[in-house]
Amino acid sequence: MSYENKRLYVDVSRWGAPTRYVTFSVDLLDWLIEQNLSTIEMNLFLSIAMRYDNAHESQRKPQGYSYADLANLGRCSKNAVINAIKNLIDKKLLLCVNKNERAGRGKLLYMPDIENIHKALKVYVNKP
Repeated sequence: MSYENKRLYVDVSRWGAPTRYVTFSVDLLDWLIEQNLSTIEMNLFLSIAMRYDNAHESQRKPQGYSYADLANLGRCSKNAVINAIKNLIDKKLLLCVNKNERAGRGKLLYMPDIENIHKALKVYVNKP
């Protein structure tokens, strides 16, 4: 069995599931690791970012999540989600676009803070 030139991406549609994949930069992952995110913060950021970046699934629009939805994604408590989301927003990795417009128990809309991430990533990849 050859271990060379194997792709991690598998088109799961051949098994009856919808195809869901994104293109993800290794440099972005390396930069994220340097941000000292907690495991929960990393899980939530990657889940939100990958769903956002999958144009077929999200049309690259902010996606609505309740704290319960995010607790399931992060496999953690609701309080841990609240703290993690606050930290991701403070670190300029995530945007909540309807924070002041939401009524009642409506879902909050999140997306990666693309402008700030791109600026930081540009500095990261060009460092000496």
